[in-house]
Amino acid sequence: MNKAFLKIFSATLVFLSAFVMIHTDNSLCVDKSNFKLDTGDEIMVRIPVEPKFSGKYVIDEQGQFFLPLIEGIELGAFVAKGKTISEIEKILSDRLSEYFIQTEATVSLVSMGIRPGRSVSVIGEVFRPDNFNFYDGFTLVDAIIKSANVKPNADISNIVVQRRGSPPINIDARNILNGTDMTNNILLKAGDYVIVPGMTSHMQIKIVVLGMVSDPGSYTLPEGSQVIDAISAAQGTIGRAGIGKSYIIRSVNGRPTVIHTDLKALIQRADLKENVELMDGDIVFVPESSGYDIMNKVSDILNLNLLKNIIKDDF
Repeated sequence: MNKAFLKIFSATLVFLSAFVMIHTDNSLCVDKSNFKLDTGDEIMVRIPVEPKFSGKYVIDEQGQFFLPLIEGIELGAFVAKGKTISEIEKILSDRLSEYFIQTEATVSLVSMGIRPGRSVSVIGEVFRPDNFNFYDGFTLVDAIIKSANVKPNADISNIVVQRRGSPPINIDARNILNGTDMTNNILLKAGDYVIVPGMTSHMQIKIVVLGMVSDPGSYTLPEGSQVIDAISAAQGTIGRAGIGKSYIIRSVNGRPTVIHTDLKALIQRADLKENVELMDGDIVFVPESSGYDIMNKVSDILNLNLLKNIIKDDF
């Protein structure tokens, strides 16, 4: 095999390696000559002459990244923070020239780290409070989704957006999060803080759900919750649930009072008057469809003192 063929073969391999690597990542489009790298940025390095050097690298807290040690070749640390992508390509090429004739190196930006003043912060009653990279079109819903949604005790009626140089923006996000009205799904700005407060005790009610439900027990719900919210909290009905004959047991002037609610009419005919608003201390009871004497239930095991003890013990 002559040297001319080897050169052609090697050049072909270099070309194919570069082609494969160029088409297997999703790089961000930035100006290589002006965009300056920073800590947390992830870059894709392509070195056709030695594909083992190629790969994704994250710029560490010291503003550096390291290529792996391969067959005794140690290229050392590459200081990337504050440098442009074009400058990094040249530094890589210069280092490679100590070991290889072919010194082509290309770098692209895969993702950006969090930059001061270019993020949106979400704090409070969310599952993953954090700082998130800002981008054009970043909305309040985007912020909530990125923070893994709000916690059950979040007061979504009083979310606050704190913006530099502006008074706090109070947002009732209840209709936004249930998808009925996106009017208040405002566009956020870089540097915004989204604060999701928790509900205070006077904004919560404590109720008990019993009978033919998946998870009977006591629950804390937002003030204004309705009977369907209680059933949902208990993971829905089971078996031969007589949803058309459900009851709410409520203490009125120290005496247990039964309020009938036809959940079947609510579900099948959207009869909203059956979706009774609950009060603190209510007990929602879903009987079996074969029939259940709720008054016996009240008199036998759910007298007022016992109801109070159930609620007190569970909370």
